[in-house]
Amino acid sequence: MILALLACLPAQSLPLVPDRGPEPLPFFQQTDLFALGLEGVHTYRIPALCVTQAGTILAVCDARQDNSSDLPGNIDIVLRRSTDLGATWSPISTVQDLPPGHGAGDPSVLVDRVTGRIHCFYAYGPPGVGFFSSQPGSNDVFDQNTLHAHVVTSDDDGLTWSAPTDLNPQIKDPAWSALFASSGHGIQTRGGRLLQPYAVRRSNGTVSARNAYSDDHGLTWQMGSDAGLNVNESKLIELDNGAILQNMRHNSVPARFTALSIDGGVTFGPMTQDATLIDPRVNASIQRYSSVVDGDPSSLVLFTNPASTVARQNMTVRMSRDETLSWPISRAIHVGPSGYSSAVVLPDRSVGLFYERGASSSFEEITFARFNLEWITEEQRVIGANGLPNGAHPDFWAWFDAADLVGPSPSRWDDRTEAAAHHLARSTDGPFTWLQTAINGLPAASSNGNADLWGAAGVGGEFQTLPNGYTLFAVVRVNSVNGTEYVFDRATGAGGVGLRVTPSRFEIHAA
Repeated sequence: MILALLACLPAQSLPLVPDRGPEPLPFFQQTDLFALGLEGVHTYRIPALCVTQAGTILAVCDARQDNSSDLPGNIDIVLRRSTDLGATWSPISTVQDLPPGHGAGDPSVLVDRVTGRIHCFYAYGPPGVGFFSSQPGSNDVFDQNTLHAHVVTSDDDGLTWSAPTDLNPQIKDPAWSALFASSGHGIQTRGGRLLQPYAVRRSNGTVSARNAYSDDHGLTWQMGSDAGLNVNESKLIELDNGAILQNMRHNSVPARFTALSIDGGVTFGPMTQDATLIDPRVNASIQRYSSVVDGDPSSLVLFTNPASTVARQNMTVRMSRDETLSWPISRAIHVGPSGYSSAVVLPDRSVGLFYERGASSSFEEITFARFNLEWITEEQRVIGANGLPNGAHPDFWAWFDAADLVGPSPSRWDDRTEAAAHHLARSTDGPFTWLQTAINGLPAASSNGNADLWGAAGVGGEFQTLPNGYTLFAVVRVNSVNGTEYVFDRATGAGGVGLRVTPSRFEIHAA
C-alpha cells in the first residue's frame, strides 16, 4: 500500500546576493492601523502611503462613515503618522472632513523631494455624485453635477493641511463625464516633474488611464493623453532609461497591462498585457526600490497585488531585476482576502506596505507591513510545523485539500490561490482510494494496485501549462508492495516523470 501526499512547485529563483555589507536577517512585521468600526466608522478603505522628507510615514485612507461603498456617500480622508519606521503610530487625524451628503474619497499622496511639500489628491463628490453618476458639463468649481478632482497640501510633515484646490478647471475636459485620482501614490521624475495618475470616464462610457503632471512643483497642472483604454486605476515608475511605465488595472481581463511613455508620462505607446502579473481587477502598487542611474548597485522594482485571477486574495510582493521585463521572485504576504495596496521604500531601505486584508473580506482591516529584501528572497521551508504544507510559501503550487472531499472521494485538486478544479485521472488496474486524513491530518491517496495518479489539465488551470522549470514534491508512505507500483508513471503521459516502488527499492525517472 502506498500513501502519497503530492505537491507541484515552480522552480525557485536563487536568493539575491546582497549588494554590500553583511547579510541582514530577514524580517517581517505588521500592524493593523484601521479596522471595521474603529472610532465609529463603518469601513476604512483605499490605502495611500508616502514617506516625507523628514522620514515620517503617512498612512492615508477613506473613512467610509455609513457603509463600505464608493462615492457618493459620507466619506472623509483620514491619516495616521509614524516617525519611527512604523513601530508606533499617532491617533487618527483628519485630512478632509466634509458635511453630511458630501464625500471625499480615493486618496493618493505625492511628496515633492525639492520643496518637501506633500500633496494629497482625492475625488470630491457633491451630494449624489460618484464616478458613474457624474455628468459632463462646465468645469465650474461649484458644479454640483460632476465629480471634482481636489488636492490639499501639507508643509509641516502631514500635521496640518491646506484648503482644497479644485483641479477640474485645469485638467478636466468639460465633455468628460468624470475623473478621479488613482489612489495610492504618484511619483516625481528625476527631472522634477510631478505625475499623478487619473482614471477618466468619457460621455460614451469609455474609461481610460491618464496622468496629471506639473513642472512647477504643483502650482499648475495639465492632463496628458490616454495611456490605455478599458483600464482605470494605475500606477507608474520611471525606468532607468528615463521612460515612464504605466501599470494599469484592466476593466475585464484578470491581468495587469502596461504602456510606455518617452515624453515624461504625457503620451504613450501601445498598451500590452503582462501575463505574469495576474490580477483580480484591483488597484495595485508598483514601486522602484533602487536604480543604477541613481547610484545604487542594482536596479530593482517591486510590485504588490492580490495574485489571483478569480478573487481578491493572496496579497503578494514580486521583484524584478530587469526593469519589469520579468518577475522571477515573489512571496505571499497574506494568502487570505486582500485588496488595494500602496508600497514605499523607507529611510532604512526596508519596504513599507499599506494594504487591505481580512479573514472573510478584504475590507476588514488596513494593515501596515514592514519587511526587507532578504525576507522577500528568503528560501522558505515548503513543509512547516507538524509536516503541514506552508501555505505562505510563494512557490507552493498546489496540494490535495481535505476540505474539498465530498463523501469518500475528493472532487478537486485544489490550487492555493484560486481553488481551481482539476479532476484526477485514475488508472483502471488499481484505482486509488482516498483518505481524508492520513499523517498529521494531511489528505492522502491510498493504492492497493499498480495505479497511476496525476492532475488532469483543466481550461485555464495551472496544470494546463506548467512553468518552464518546476519541482515535483511527494511524501510516500509504503506499508507493503506487491510487485511494482507507480505513483507517477511517465509512460502514461502524466508529464514525463515517474515514481515507482518495488519491494526492494524506489525509483524516480524522467523522460
